[in-house]
Amino acid sequence: MRALALTPAGEAPAPVAPQPSEDVGDLLTRGKALIAQKQYAEALPLFERATQRAPRSFDAWGNLGRMFGELGRHQEALAADDRALALDDKQAWVWSNKGATLYGLKRYEEALVAYERALALDPNYTAAWSNKGIALYGLGRYEEALAAYDRALALDANDPDTWNGRAMTLLGLQRYDEAMAAVDRSLALDPEDGNTWDTKGQILNALHRYQDALLCLDRAIILDPKLAEIWHNRAVALRGLGRTAEAEAAEKRARELGWKG
Repeated sequence: MRALALTPAGEAPAPVAPQPSEDVGDLLTRGKALIAQKQYAEALPLFERATQRAPRSFDAWGNLGRMFGELGRHQEALAADDRALALDDKQAWVWSNKGATLYGLKRYEEALVAYERALALDPNYTAAWSNKGIALYGLGRYEEALAAYDRALALDANDPDTWNGRAMTLLGLQRYDEAMAAVDRSLALDPEDGNTWDTKGQILNALHRYQDALLCLDRAIILDPKLAEIWHNRAVALRGLGRTAEAEAAEKRARELGWKG
């Protein structure tokens, strides 16, 4: 377990500092073990060293791009994704990762093209269908987004992120009852996702059920206090309840966190 950087709960993680005897295979194995634990910041330097030791390793560049993306470092992720694809452009997972990176940069049309490339390589790639739904939603193409989410759910009906994306799309279509059913399905699968509680809060705001919305948004803030959109939606709920001063404080916090809506 220590060799793979996997440690029992409560123990310090295995070191990620350079080891004299490490080789590229060791770096990749340890990095992937950390990915399985969602320890992306710890995995990043392992993949960086792997690319330095083997600059023509597709696996190293592809995983490095994924780590940069998980950490929100989109420009670096895009550079790594492109290095990986220059070595092998027939891997659907890297095209899908590039799509996610482009979406993070708000380059939605380009993200959609990347997801289409991923699906041309693997038509049953669930994550690519779900992410295609996200890109189409970002472009305001809600009916097409809904079709992409439904295709993803036909492949994997137990993915909470896909259910949440479907809920947001149905909200955009003002199909509130269906949106509520979808977001509740997402929360049943993962009740600890702040973004999904925010989605439920938005649906309840749209239904003018502001007190219920506030409860959901407060839960979202506990889980993800630095997501600007949650604070904005909390301000909407507070304003609906006539609590103007609190709404202004919440909106101020949203702006401090980068809200520009």
